[in-house]
Amino acid sequence: MKTLSKHLDVTAEINAVIDYVRLKWTPIENLDILVNQLQVRAFHDWRSFFDPSIGGMAGTLSGLHGQRKELLAKAYTGIALETAIVMDKPAQLIMHLLTQALALKDAARKLDGEWNFENASAATCRSARLRHPTLGYAVPKGWQAAGQGYDPNVHMAEYDNKADADLFQGTDLEAPRTQPLHQMISLPQVAHNEIEHRKKPANTLVSSIYSHFLGVREYLNTVQLVSAIESLTDWNAKGLVTHLDLATEHPMLNVMFKLMPQAQDLDFDAAVAQATQRALEFERMSDEQKAQRRESLVALTREIVRAAQSPTAQEKAEQQAHERTVHRLLIEAYGTNGADPKNDYGLTL
Repeated sequence: MKTLSKHLDVTAEINAVIDYVRLKWTPIENLDILVNQLQVRAFHDWRSFFDPSIGGMAGTLSGLHGQRKELLAKAYTGIALETAIVMDKPAQLIMHLLTQALALKDAARKLDGEWNFENASAATCRSARLRHPTLGYAVPKGWQAAGQGYDPNVHMAEYDNKADADLFQGTDLEAPRTQPLHQMISLPQVAHNEIEHRKKPANTLVSSIYSHFLGVREYLNTVQLVSAIESLTDWNAKGLVTHLDLATEHPMLNVMFKLMPQAQDLDFDAAVAQATQRALEFERMSDEQKAQRRESLVALTREIVRAAQSPTAQEKAEQQAHERTVHRLLIEAYGTNGADPKNDYGLTL
């Protein structure tokens, strides 16, 4: 298997899957068309989805924010530094992107409505078997010889994972929630699925390939988003940056920009003076007054948690309105459901 890389070649990945299935399964008519259809279906279904926890996204954003703090620390100290970090436009942008990345991940999953892998996989299997009537006869090589006494649990322990990993020339997606493709379509796993879950071999094959290309799309979406973020601006600009001209062709970044709060033009010296004054006022307070101030902050934090866990009717309405806005922006950026008319391989429902 190949190591996961941002240079992953989709055409090479498709060919690797075709070659491996031909090697390990009984003949499937029009296998190349089937795999292309599954890749297109997966890429369409996951067209907007990304995951901040993969592709170096979280690390990149955290690193850029730390980089801005280090650069600002060369020009400011104390309260001036704290104020500069808050007012620095690149640092503000990073915090906004981090917040939006976590929120938009879930919204992207629901682009075509509530999404569930089992339901999407079952629909894909039905569509594939309608288009490929002979697909239902496909089984892993060795299926017939295994016989009815075959115990997949015993043979799973004996399964030579390394040998098949060496044979599969596709990519190890390193996904913690799923097995690599060669394991998902191995004889022991397919037998286990049929015995324990009544899942036909052809359905295991289709859902596994579909899942693999969902993972490919998710990874590529994420690394492409990271690359677009890195090229947004000069993250090495010295001193406080008070203005950014943001432009991008990346659809998810455009959605994030549209969700940014209205920029406030504040005077840095005035902001430092105000922060200094607040700090002096706090120092002049009695211990009792300081304790009351801290209690007020704790109460505010509790209210924020309460609003998130048990929102009022008005808060729910505001949240739902925001979700509708986000969904509209995503649809504008990525389109509605349905096969892409520009390709010849769509597996439509």
